[in-house]
Amino acid sequence: MIQLIGRNKKEINIEKPEKVGSIFKSLNITDDEYVAILNGNPALNSDVVNPEDELTILEIFSGG
Repeated sequence: MIQLIGRNKKEINIEKPEKVGSIFKSLNITDDEYVAILNGNPALNSDVVNPEDELTILEIFSGG
């Protein structure tokens, strides 16, 4: 399952393996604004997500 957490929240499932970068493109988001956590570890755009994996995509917030 994939969870997008930030100003917009969304949960989606994938049916076949996909790269993190491909998932970001399909969600119309960038790695400048979000960070991916795959099964509890930081993920790169080139990492493959399988349907049984847990991918959390967190929006990056900053401020003072």
